[in-house]
Amino acid sequence: MSNSTAFLSDESGFALYGLRSPSTEIRVAPELGAKIVSLKSLETGREWMWRPPGPFRLFRNELGDAFERSTLVGADECLPTVAPCTWEGRKLPDHGEVWSMPWTVDRHVWDQGHIKTTVATPVSPFLLERTVRLEENEVRLDYRLKNVSWKPEPFLWAFHPLLGMVDGDRIALPEEVRSVRVESADGLQGMSHGSTEPWPEPLPGVNLSWMDFGPYSPACAKLFVESPSVPCAAIVNSHTSESLVLRINVRQNPALGIWISRGGWYGYEHAALEPTNVASDALAEVASVATSAIVLPPEGERAWTIRLCLEVLRPAGG
Repeated sequence: MSNSTAFLSDESGFALYGLRSPSTEIRVAPELGAKIVSLKSLETGREWMWRPPGPFRLFRNELGDAFERSTLVGADECLPTVAPCTWEGRKLPDHGEVWSMPWTVDRHVWDQGHIKTTVATPVSPFLLERTVRLEENEVRLDYRLKNVSWKPEPFLWAFHPLLGMVDGDRIALPEEVRSVRVESADGLQGMSHGSTEPWPEPLPGVNLSWMDFGPYSPACAKLFVESPSVPCAAIVNSHTSESLVLRINVRQNPALGIWISRGGWYGYEHAALEPTNVASDALAEVASVATSAIVLPPEGERAWTIRLCLEVLRPAGG
């Protein structure tokens, strides 16, 4: 049985639904795309969700708004695309359709101590639900996507958590990961869309694991790990011995996106580990590849789970 407690709070006039255990706290804004606005370790005090510098406030966006004009804080859901594109006459907006939409809270599930929210995509024929559960120091996100159309529909889903950087942070991937594919790179000469680069040192003076672009800063990059599929990735801090560990079922989501900005995107410094069902940002680029990972059959459903665990390594005998 879960030892977490549910609570409500307010930020900038928006209701935040929260779960708290002795070690971990999470807050969600259902009215703002069910955005995770806070994920905090109560053991160390670290807030893992990034927010822009300066005065902070939450505000609404409209369908079709550019993502950079959003609040930017925390973690959003991207469906059915990340990059804006057109598919079958549908104009799919930047970072998808659901991050700018209000989601409906299931009050019955809330009374049971979980956060279940649902949204219908206004352009595409999908219904997406997500249930957030907290057990000790692990946040479990359970998803269910339904195709409400009478014909097969491709989709691209990605979890999009902007994470703050702290001195000593590095990205930890399994040892067998030796290369990444570049989706985009600004300021990194020689790295371009579609190229495959060695991980973690694609250029002299650059170490992607340490999120260090060296002489190329300011710069930013979006990368994909495709092979091998990665069941686990983490942000680990060598100074504080704490980490955020992402656990993925690779049969459900075989690719992992990595985003790093060192001042290269509107001057911001943050990173993201983005589990996804396909290694691309644009649905239009992959929709014609009719694989089971991408296409939902008529009135079909797909379910998947990801886990976020906040860990603190304690010295032996300490």
